[in-house]
Amino acid sequence: LNGTGSALAALDVLRKICTHTDLLTSKAAEQISRMIRRPTASSSGRGEADDSASCKLDFIKELLPELSSKGHRTLIFSQSRQMLDRVEAAVRSLGLEFCRIDGSISSIEKRQEEVDRFKADS
Repeated sequence: LNGTGSALAALDVLRKICTHTDLLTSKAAEQISRMIRRPTASSSGRGEADDSASCKLDFIKELLPELSSKGHRTLIFSQSRQMLDRVEAAVRSLGLEFCRIDGSISSIEKRQEEVDRFKADS
């Protein structure tokens, strides 16, 4: 699938498929599409991310409003900033408040500010 022959790289492709199909590169999506003879999301011409391609996002969009209405705060972890982008868009679409900490925040002070803001919000 990735042309390297590496088992770890192949596992990474499988992880992306399980998380959200839009995390795949166009080349990987086309290769997989040819293997299973199904159209890819990118070939549909929609251009936007398809949340229905991820049961994780479906679950998040169903669970978070319920938790929020009961006063709960929720932490969501992901190894992928691309997936966090999709989670952030889903949370925004629900109109919920959120804090985000990822690898782009290199300053310890800024990270701590976000942690403090998360802890203070009620």
